Amino acid sequence: MTSPVTPPSPSGKHKILPAPKVILVVEDNAMNLDLMTSLLEAHDFTVISARNGTDGVDLALEQVPDLILMDVSLPGMNGLEAVNQLKAHPVTEDIPVVAVTAHALANDRRAAFRAGCVAFMTKPIDTRTLIKEITNVLLQEGKTMRLSRTSGMYKTRRTTRAPRKP
Repeated sequence: MTSPVTPPSPSGKHKILPAPKVILVVEDNAMNLDLMTSLLEAHDFTVISARNGTDGVDLALEQVPDLILMDVSLPGMNGLEAVNQLKAHPVTEDIPVVAVTAHALANDRRAAFRAGCVAFMTKPIDTRTLIKEITNVLLQEGKTMRLSRTSGMYKTRRTTRAPRKP
């Protein structure tokens, strides 16, 4: 299996990501899940998936993926509640989470960033930008942008992730 390759930069050069990267997709809509899975696998990512927030949290704790795509509107525990649980656990607190939602208002974005998401994508999924956004987030691995819950300012911090289980 080859390493995922980023889209060309303005200089026309590609950056190679260390491979393979594991992405957890938490999505209850079968069509959206199939679309994201197919697109990610076509770009040499390994995809694991969950259909609700509770299963997503459990799978993230078990598999420790490199990135999580989290639908915000999920049955039972919603996506932001799931993100709050992930960010409160030492095993998953540094995994970057990208919020994916049909809700595109500024308040929705703020809520996602406050919960601990590092990026926000709206549905319907733009297949041209999904891989670019994921790659940009993964290239920032080792440092995350985090919205301070007290000051409301973004802060960069270096992170050390727990090793993935063999």
